[in-house]
Amino acid sequence: MEKRYATEWDPPNDVNELYVPTAFETRNVGASLEVVPHVSPQGEAVRLDVAPQRVEMLGYDFFDAGKTTSGELTQIPQPKFFQSKASSTVTVQNGQQMLIGVHLLTKPENYMEIFIVQAWVTPIK
Repeated sequence: MEKRYATEWDPPNDVNELYVPTAFETRNVGASLEVVPHVSPQGEAVRLDVAPQRVEMLGYDFFDAGKTTSGELTQIPQPKFFQSKASSTVTVQNGQQMLIGVHLLTKPENYMEIFIVQAWVTPIK
């Protein structure tokens, strides 16, 4: 899933008393897993460079940007993200399963997300 948010704004003008977003960024949120496999010469094991990750959007912080011509305070929202990431290298035997990551979720509370990999090697003839 992706979350898009404004990163730059134009100041208010005579017609519009609000800051207008002019540039945006997109950030992936949720769970992701990066894996780079390295098969042993005989094909009996696989070395995996793994990086399980979880990104959550927690909400927004609001920063004062100035006042409108009518004297009202204008605020600009900036998103707050929480990121949990680990990276490691593990070696698994052909067909073996391995737990490679556990992330405690902020919402819903008391839930965990686990990452398990299983690698198979099929020789090419």
